[in-house]
Amino acid sequence: MMHPSQRVRAAVLSTTIAAAVAACSDAATTGPSARSTPSGSFAQAVVASSGGTTAPVLRRTTPLANDVVVYATIQPGQKGANAVSVKIKEAGLAISFPWNAVKAPTTVKITAYAGDLVSYSFEPHGIVFDTLVKVQQDLSGTSAYKDDALRKTLVGAYLDDDQDDIDANGIATMTETFPIYYNESDPTGQTKLTPSVAKFSTRHFSGYIIATGRGN
Repeated sequence: MMHPSQRVRAAVLSTTIAAAVAACSDAATTGPSARSTPSGSFAQAVVASSGGTTAPVLRRTTPLANDVVVYATIQPGQKGANAVSVKIKEAGLAISFPWNAVKAPTTVKITAYAGDLVSYSFEPHGIVFDTLVKVQQDLSGTSAYKDDALRKTLVGAYLDDDQDDIDANGIATMTETFPIYYNESDPTGQTKLTPSVAKFSTRHFSGYIIATGRGN
């Protein structure tokens, strides 16, 4: 798989997937497939991009029995409109698309893979959004829940070859890593801390995981 910056066919791929699900409504559908500054404990872990490095994938305490797939069509919005959130509740995953993430209706496919690894495929692979989209992982169903030390080591990570970049022991070869944060501002402007939800931002889609052992 080529790096997103090299994929000149991203727009074509997006259009193809959109056509394939044209019969679906714009609402997401789910189903199994075949296969104030925060305390130091929760401060943002600053980790630089690091192609080709390895780390264990965060594990779920209860494995997913099947792959779970969600399709949703993201529409361009009016300036200042609320972000559109696409969720896979079984996996504790939510992806938020700001109003200006796309210029035309774009259908996305999100897959949470069966098993105990916190591992996903975000498609169309290679698509680049016009602004950052936010990925949120609920940690309550993972080994990082209520574990301050482990939470501090988490990063979001992009896998160039999706699941092929994870070996039989759950060790991933990461093309790029993204800092995890646990704090954000609520609508009143106050800073709030949510240590049970790991968040990171990206502008492109491919294989993604939450990895451990890479934070500060």
